Amino acid sequence: WPTVAAGTAAFALTAVLFTLGPRFRLLFAVEQFFLALIYVRLLAFSRASEEMAAAAQQASQLIFVLVVVCFLLHGVVIGLVLARPTTDDARKRPLKEGAVLTAGAVPLLLLTAFAIPPGFLDHSPIVNLLDRQAEPNREPLDADSDLQDDGGLGDAEGLDSAPGMREGTSALEDAFAGELDTSLHGVEAGDWDADGMHGQDSQRAVMIVRSDYSPIYAAEAYYADFDRKRGFQQPEEYALNELVHLRLAGTWHHPDTGKETSSARDPRDARIGRLLGSRSEEEGGDSQLRDTYQVDYYSTISDRVLQYRPWSVEPTVRDGRYHPFSYSYRSESRIGEGSPWRYREVPDPDEETLAELEEYLELELEEEHRAAFEEHSQELIGSPESQQKTINAIMESFRSFQYELGYDDTFATGHMARFVSETHTGDCVEFANTAAILGRMHGIPSRVVTGYLAARDLQTPSHMQGLAHLQQELPSLAEYDLSELFLVTTSHRHAWVQYYLPQYGWVDFEPTSYAMPPDPAGDPNQRQVVIPTINPQLERPDHAGFPWGRAARALAWMALLVAAGLYVLRYGYEGYLAIQASRNTPRADRAIYRLTLMQLAAAGSHLKPAGETPREYAERHPEFRVFAEEYTRAHYGRPQPTPEDVARLRDERRTIVRAARRQRILNYLRSIVSLRGLYYV
Repeated sequence: WPTVAAGTAAFALTAVLFTLGPRFRLLFAVEQFFLALIYVRLLAFSRASEEMAAAAQQASQLIFVLVVVCFLLHGVVIGLVLARPTTDDARKRPLKEGAVLTAGAVPLLLLTAFAIPPGFLDHSPIVNLLDRQAEPNREPLDADSDLQDDGGLGDAEGLDSAPGMREGTSALEDAFAGELDTSLHGVEAGDWDADGMHGQDSQRAVMIVRSDYSPIYAAEAYYADFDRKRGFQQPEEYALNELVHLRLAGTWHHPDTGKETSSARDPRDARIGRLLGSRSEEEGGDSQLRDTYQVDYYSTISDRVLQYRPWSVEPTVRDGRYHPFSYSYRSESRIGEGSPWRYREVPDPDEETLAELEEYLELELEEEHRAAFEEHSQELIGSPESQQKTINAIMESFRSFQYELGYDDTFATGHMARFVSETHTGDCVEFANTAAILGRMHGIPSRVVTGYLAARDLQTPSHMQGLAHLQQELPSLAEYDLSELFLVTTSHRHAWVQYYLPQYGWVDFEPTSYAMPPDPAGDPNQRQVVIPTINPQLERPDHAGFPWGRAARALAWMALLVAAGLYVLRYGYEGYLAIQASRNTPRADRAIYRLTLMQLAAAGSHLKPAGETPREYAERHPEFRVFAEEYTRAHYGRPQPTPEDVARLRDERRTIVRAARRQRILNYLRSIVSLRGLYYV
C-alpha cells in the first residue's frame, strides 16, 4: 500500500500542477520525492525474488539507468508544462524554468548519494568468480593443509556441545580423537549441479548459516493437519509455510513488531499477518521469554528456511555469479531459551486456549494404529499429572529406541504405528511424527516441522575445514568468526516436533536426543564433505562500486537521443506549418499564426497562454501589433481569409521574425537551438 499511496499522491500533485499551473510550481519538488519512492521500490522489486533477479541479472544496471532517465524525463515534462508566460521579463524565464527542473533533479542526486546503499546493484553474499574449465572429478582437499594454521580447526576445538543434541561425546570431539573420516573434497562450481546431489559416501554443502545461537532449527515446512492414513500433512493455507516461498518486495516484519506501516511490506503480508496474529500462531505474552537473534543464510536452495519464530525476513537475493551459493537472505527470530527446569513451571493450558488450538489436537486413527500407540502410552508414559510431565514422559519413552541418522519422507500413520510397536528403530522423521501423535493423544497441541539443523555439535573437522576454505576465498564470510558459521549439508536434513506451551508458545523439542545414539559407522554426518571449489587465481575487489562511467555514458546517449527526437519534432512541425502556410487554403492563416508564435518563442519572446487573444499578446509585444490586427481581421472578420489576407500575413510574419532575430546575435543563435516553440505543438 505505501507504493500505491505514493503513486496516488504523485498523480494528485500532477493534476494540481496541470490544472492550477505555475502558481503551485513548488509542489513539483514534493511530487518528485514521491516518484523517487516509487522508483526505489521498483528497483527493490527487481531484486525481490530469485526468478526476477535471474531475469535481470545482466540488465540490473540498465534497469537502474532507465529508472533514472524516466525520473528526469518526468521532470522535463512537468517543467515544460510549467513554462507558461507571465509578465516577467523574457530574459528571466530560462532561469525560472531551470530552477523548476533543478527542483526535480536535486531529489535524484540525494537519492543516488544517500538512499541507494553501496552494492545495491551488486549483491554479493558469496563470491565465486570461477571461469576456468571445470574438472569433472572431485578434488581431495588436504585436512592437514595450511587452512589449519588460519584458525579453522583451532577455533573448532573450543566449540561447546549444542543443546538438544544426543548425549555423550560430541561428534566434533570424536573426530579429533581420530574416530571419524575427516576427508574433504571439492567440486568445481561449474560442475556442481552435474555432479549429482550426493552419494552414499558423501554429504554435500547445502547452505552456510551464521548465528550467535546454536542449534538453529531452520524450518522449511510445518505439518499441522492430520490424515488417518497419510499422517501429518501441510495445511493448504498456512502462514509459516507461505513465508518460505513468499516473494518479498521488501523486508517482511511480524505483525507484533509494530512495523506494519513499513513501506517495505509485501501486499500479501496482510493475510500473512492475520494468520500469524491468531492465537494458534501468535503466542501472545511470550515476548519476554524469547530473545531475538539475527541469522544469516548463504544457500544453494531457493526456498527460505527460518528459525522459529520469524520476526523479520529480508528478501532473498539471487546472484548467479556465486553459484551454487546463489541465494542469500537475513532474518531475525525470537527464540525461546527456556531450560527444562523452567518448563516445569509452565502451567497447563486453560480450556479457552485448547478450544482455540483445537486443530492441533485433531487425531483420527485407524483402530489398529490407535491400539499400538495406546499400548506404548500405557506402558511407558502412563497418566502424568501435568502437561509438562507428560511431555517429559513422552521424551523418556524413547530411551529404549534406536536412533538411526538419516531422513525419509514417510509420514504414514501405519509406519509410525509399526515404529512404536515393532521396529523401535528409525530416523528423525519417525521420532518427530510419533512424538506429535502421542502429544495429541494426551491433549497437547502438537505439529511436526521439517527443515535443516545447524549446530556446533554437527561440525566435524571436515565441516570446519570446508568453512575455513570457503572463508579464505569468499569475502562475504571473512568478516565472521569461524565459530559463528555452520556448514549445513545434505546430512543435516531434519524433522522435529513442536509443542504449544502456555507463556512460551510453540517450542522445539528433540525426541532423538533421548534415544540410543546411532552407530558412528552409520552416521551420515561422518561421511566425506563435498564443497564447491573456487579459483584462487581470480581476484575480486572488495567492493564493486556503482558504475558511474557506464551510467554516465548511458545517460549521455539517452540525452542525445531525446534531444535529437525533440529537434526532429520541432523542425518537422515547423516544416509542416511552412508547407500549410504556403498554400492558399482556408487554414493557411492559422498555420502562419502558429508558425509565427513558434519562431518568436525560439527567438526569446514570451510564450502566449492559450486563453490570451492575439491583440492582448500584442500589448506586451508591440512588434506583433500589425500581425495581430491582420490575423484578427482575416480569421475572425470574414467567413474565410482571402488570398490577399494570407499574402499580407506571410509578409508581416517574415518582417517581425527577422526583426526579432536581428536584435542581438544571441537571439539568432537561440532561434536555431531553442526548443521553447514546442509549447505550441
